[in-house]
Amino acid sequence: MILDESRIANHTQKKDNSCIPMSIECVLKLLGIIEQNDFRFQLLGGDDDKCEKPTDWIDNLIVTGKEGKRVLFVRRFETDRLHDFSKDRLEQLFKTIDYELDNNRYVIICLRFDKKIPITCM
Repeated sequence: MILDESRIANHTQKKDNSCIPMSIECVLKLLGIIEQNDFRFQLLGGDDDKCEKPTDWIDNLIVTGKEGKRVLFVRRFETDRLHDFSKDRLEQLFKTIDYELDNNRYVIICLRFDKKIPITCM
C-alpha cells in the first residue's frame, strides 16, 4: 500500500480523549475518503474540550466517501485489562494485528496506562 503522507500533514488531535476518532479520521484521509480539513469524528460531542462519546459506535462503522469509496471499521478486541490481559490473550491480539497488516488493513490500537490518559497507535 502506497501512502501519500501529504494527506495527513495538517491532521491533529482536536480534543482531549479523542484518540480513536482522530485515528479514524487519519485512516480516512490516507485513503482519500474524507478531505484533509474534515474532523467530523472528533467533533461528535460538540464544542467542549473533551471527546466523551463512548467508542461503541465504531464497531461496524461504514464510511462512504468520494466516488462511492467505502471503508469498514470493526472492533476486534474489547479486553478488560485488569482481569483478562493474560499471555494467551496478548498472543491472540498480536496474531490478529499481524493478520490485519498482512491483508493491507490499518490497525488502530488504544492502550491506557491510566483511566484518563489513553495511548493510541495506528
